[in-house]
Amino acid sequence: MATSVSIFESTDGGTPPIVSAANGTNAAKQTTATVDAAGDYLFQVTIADSQGLAVTSEVDVTVDQVPASLAITTAPSTLSAGAGGQFTVTGLDQFGQPLDDTLDPTVNWTASNSNGGDGGTINSISGTSAYYVPPTDNGGVFTITASGSTGSPQASTTVSVAADPPDDFTATESSDGSGVALAWDFDNGGLDNANGFDLEREATGDHSPTVIATDIDPATTSYTDTGLTNGIAYTYSLLPYNMVGDLKVYGTPATASVTMIGMVTATPSNDPIVVSSSGTGSTQVTIRGSMGSTPDI
Repeated sequence: MATSVSIFESTDGGTPPIVSAANGTNAAKQTTATVDAAGDYLFQVTIADSQGLAVTSEVDVTVDQVPASLAITTAPSTLSAGAGGQFTVTGLDQFGQPLDDTLDPTVNWTASNSNGGDGGTINSISGTSAYYVPPTDNGGVFTITASGSTGSPQASTTVSVAADPPDDFTATESSDGSGVALAWDFDNGGLDNANGFDLEREATGDHSPTVIATDIDPATTSYTDTGLTNGIAYTYSLLPYNMVGDLKVYGTPATASVTMIGMVTATPSNDPIVVSSSGTGSTQVTIRGSMGSTPDI
């Protein structure tokens, strides 16, 4: 006897299944069919004897979707402290395809901070979506996790909360004219909101800023810049950042500007004041330094 197996895909099935059948032989009666999507499939079997007499039988097989995993499909990669964003999860079946709406899983959401501390607030807004608001005083990388009602399956993604700039960033020429004293503080209590700071300086006429310091400790509140030129205006940018893997994600920089004046000093000589008269009613007063030069005042 010879057996042949054919499979006909119905309208709501996936691609035609892969059939391992030794058609035309009796061995075809033990056949495996592999499908790659849920749906209805029509199997047809034909048996023929050596005289050419044949009989055909058909069976309709339904492959149902089975919830197997979750995938977060909508998620912002960065957020500002205190500013929210929406996250959406999709349930996937055993073939990695989205579940039918009637099978969408019940999802529980959690948020945690890789640096510890407050993880923020996350609230479900539908069966598969949630709205997350990070804390206002704690930055870094946060993990958003969606879990099935029994705790599995799970899907996670990360979002970097951009660091806030420090408060009251000022640039002041030092009292001896040797440089610029930079200072800042954390009035908003946001010390933990940044992993660190980079510092840039741009002088009048520069086409781009120069990085003068990197990886400043977030607990630091001052920096002194030297080697500057009198009469030049300088603008400083203090850039807070958080680390995402090996990458720095910068928040809004704080800026401050200052114009260097420099110090004017003169050491008087034994006779620093010279008074002379032109005889025409005018008098000239000259102030000299110790080397006999006339300082700029």
